[in-house]
Amino acid sequence: MSTVLLTEEQFIAKGSHKQCFRHPQQERQCIKVPYNQAGQTDLNREIHYLTHILGKRGAESGILPAYYGPVETNLGTGHCFELVCDADGKISASIETILNNPACTSQQITQIHDALLHLRNQMLKYRIIAMSIYPENILYQRLGENNFRLVLINDMGSSSVLPLEYFLAPLAKAKIKRYWNRFVQNSIPHRLPPTVADALADLTF
Repeated sequence: MSTVLLTEEQFIAKGSHKQCFRHPQQERQCIKVPYNQAGQTDLNREIHYLTHILGKRGAESGILPAYYGPVETNLGTGHCFELVCDADGKISASIETILNNPACTSQQITQIHDALLHLRNQMLKYRIIAMSIYPENILYQRLGENNFRLVLINDMGSSSVLPLEYFLAPLAKAKIKRYWNRFVQNSIPHRLPPTVADALADLTF
């Protein structure tokens, strides 16, 4: 297997444990690369969850990026995921970026409110567990005029040592509700303007 060279030119973003690059040979893929042990643990959890636990449920939900497998890079072993892009090819912005923009309109807030409601319901329907949910990890993908979707791009899976919620639907749904309500009640007010937080406050279970 040839090594993929990742440079600053392909760099997209960096978190506490992982960094993300645009795949230099696959236009609609990105590569997540851990740069510490916590990042490797995060990726191992996500990949195990997506491939061994969710399986077809993840794709059917329509709210998760596709996973394409591992790849060797000059920065170590990375993992290829769908690069969430708008119809014009630009990387989709997060709802945090959109809702913190002073030019954000009430119509956009309403659209994102309704899309978050759909995201919430899909997570419950398909029992999609996220270790945490933050506005910067939800992308607003513009697919066309009045056609878009929200995509959850990080922290999929459970941090439990023995994740019984993977196998018991009532436990999964209880955990999804608890983490979603924490997102609405804690993350949104701390990361978005008060008027936006107020408009989204009714999204709790």
